[in-house]
Order: sequence, then structure tokens, then C-alpha cells
Amino acid sequence: MQTVIGLGKAGCNIADCLKEHPQYDVLKIDVGLKKTKKTLGLKEQASSELYEQKIPRTLSKFLENVGPETLFITSCGAVSGASLRILEKIKDKTKITLLYIIPDKEELSEIQKLQNNALFNIFQEFARSTLFEKIILVDNNKISDIIGPVP
Repeated sequence: MQTVIGLGKAGCNIADCLKEHPQYDVLKIDVGLKKTKKTLGLKEQASSELYEQKIPRTLSKFLENVGPETLFITSCGAVSGASLRILEKIKDKTKITLLYIIPDKEELSEIQKLQNNALFNIFQEFARSTLFEKIILVDNNKISDIIGPVP
């Protein structure tokens, strides 16, 4: 069984789409989620850096049963600042495929542009260092061009 970890709104929405398939064990991490076996709620923070610093102590326990293969899905929202801490917890337990949603850069604030650039570059370095088995980059603009308007 492959573990799917959705981080943030976009990551969780895509992870939800995979829940109907029995080969996926879906875990979701986002602000405002109620803590269950499959979801981990984060407290809202003022910055991406604070999401990384104030990750719940329960993260290790939440991620202890990841399968031998994991699809980690995220985008560049502030909550994605927790990405590095999550990856740190699972990197020795599983083969990681990253699915990164590249946002529409014209709609980003300056802070979001910096966050996107930082994450994109860090993830590229992780791919080069073989932390990731694969990296999949999905451009929101291209998806809309291919399948039409989606929320």
C-alpha cells in the first residue's frame, strides 16, 4: 500500500481524490483539521517559518506507519513551511515521490513568490541528492489549459 501525505489545502484536496482507491493510505496535514488517525491539524501561524518551528509533537507518531512508498503532495502556501520537518520524519522509512503544485505566479504576493522559490529550489536539491525517488511538478496554469477550469 502506498502512503499519500497531503500538506496544505491543495495537497489535501488532491489526497482526498485518491482516498477512493484502496491501494492508497491517505494522510492529511493542514490548518484547522481535527486530529484523527488520518488527519493532523495544525494551528494557524503568521509565517511559513513558524509552521516549521511549531510543528506538533505528535507528528512522529502520526507518521510512524508510513508505507514503503510515499507520495508527498504540497504547494507553496504558508503551511508548506512544515514540509522539511515532515520529510525529515519519513526520509529513512520510505521511498518518497514529491508532487509539487506550481502556483499561478501572477496571483502570488511577494512573500508567496519567495516561499515558492525557496521550496522549489530546496526540493530540486533534495531530488539531486536522491532524497526523492521522483519529483513531479504540476503547473496549475497548464492543468487549466489541459482540463479546463477547476477550483
